[in-house]
Amino acid sequence: MDLRDSDWTALEQRLEVVAASLRGLAATAATGVDSLEAAPVREAVAGAMHQLAEAVSLLLRASDPGRVARVPCQFCAQMIMPAATLCGFCWRKRVPAVGG
Repeated sequence: MDLRDSDWTALEQRLEVVAASLRGLAATAATGVDSLEAAPVREAVAGAMHQLAEAVSLLLRASDPGRVARVPCQFCAQMIMPAATLCGFCWRKRVPAVGG
């Protein structure tokens, strides 16, 4: 993939806005922990964060095929190794990205 540095910067900024929006939605859904209505929202947010992590991983691999791409933690969105089973920032257990 042949993108200029300014393109990558713009892309990173947009992806961070998406991640921040998802974190906000996850925090809102977490306030209804006992609510049955909150469960589908939490699942949708977790799915969207996973898809975002996969998109970031694909973009990073496309930019530098030899590089081990990092992915955002689905809980705190800090960039971590795809194979990590524990986030080094929020210390939550996670399922490693498949094939990442």
